[in-house]
This record gives sequence, structure tokens and C-alpha cells, in this order.
Amino acid sequence: MNDMADEFRPLTGVSGLLLLLCLGCGPDLRGATLVYSTFLGGPENDSAYAIAMDAQGNVYVAGDTSNTNSFPTLNALQPKSAGDLDLFIAKFNPAGGLVFSTYLGGSGVEFANAIALDRCRPGIG
Repeated sequence: MNDMADEFRPLTGVSGLLLLLCLGCGPDLRGATLVYSTFLGGPENDSAYAIAMDAQGNVYVAGDTSNTNSFPTLNALQPKSAGDLDLFIAKFNPAGGLVFSTYLGGSGVEFANAIALDRCRPGIG
């Protein structure tokens, strides 16, 4: 069978997130252009639930992680985990480079299931 799904195999024994940015993706990925792929995460469980792209092509990812102080942070507002499950927000530039990644949370359980960008202040982050 010559199906695009056959070309993608799940990673086993690996934690973290694999982010693929495709432009022009249809439901079957045919005709898609891979802009970049990158990995984000640590040795524990990470989940991404939301992704958004701004007008400049920066990509924002939001989710949660059970990595206590081993999730990769850069230019972080909160560089250390404060609980068992904290949310994270990460920003990638149009070439796939990490601009910032931060934990956000307190001693309880926090997670992000959506992300929205402010068109009135596009330079934030």
C-alpha cells in the first residue's frame, strides 16, 4: 500500500514531542511542504494540546509536562517546575529554532488545552 501514513512510524521508548510544521497539508498530507521538524521534551511525559502561528511565521505550542525540572527551558518566565504537572508554552521561530520555552504553574496540577495570540501586540515573546 502506498499511503503517506505508512511512511510515518511511531517512536518507541522516547518521551517528548515531535513537532512537524507542514504548510498546505490536506487531510491525507499529500502535496504538503515540510517546513521543519523538531523535538521538544524531556525524559518524562509531555503532551501538546494547542498550536498557533502568528503572521511572522512563529509557532507557539502549549501543553503539559510531568518533567520536574528536566523539560528544556530557554528564556523562561518560570525555569523550574513547581508541581507534579505543570503547563508549558514554547515559541519557535519560522526556521524551527526555539525562541523560548517555559513552565507555568504552581504546586497543583496545571495544563493548557488552548492558545490564542494577540494581534494587537504581535511583538510579545
